Amino acid sequence: MGLESSADHPQPLRVIVNATRAWVERLNPVWVEGQLIEIKRRSGVTQFLTLRDSLAEVSVTLSTSAAVLDAAGPLTEGTVVAAWVRP
Repeated sequence: MGLESSADHPQPLRVIVNATRAWVERLNPVWVEGQLIEIKRRSGVTQFLTLRDSLAEVSVTLSTSAAVLDAAGPLTEGTVVAAWVRP
């Protein structure tokens, strides 16, 4: 079912954001390749990465410890990586 909207009857932003989130969350995980441009290692189980290619840049939340992340290999800024991600 599509959302009805017009200049006279616009949808609230929260409705569009929630509908978009619900659609994205139904997508299956995919392999992506990108250059690692930022790593934020934390002491807890959530790590943050930023990946980019020539046209896009995206932040990634990774649920693992910094030790597991470091054991995966020499991950440094500038490294091109392949990642299994859920949009």
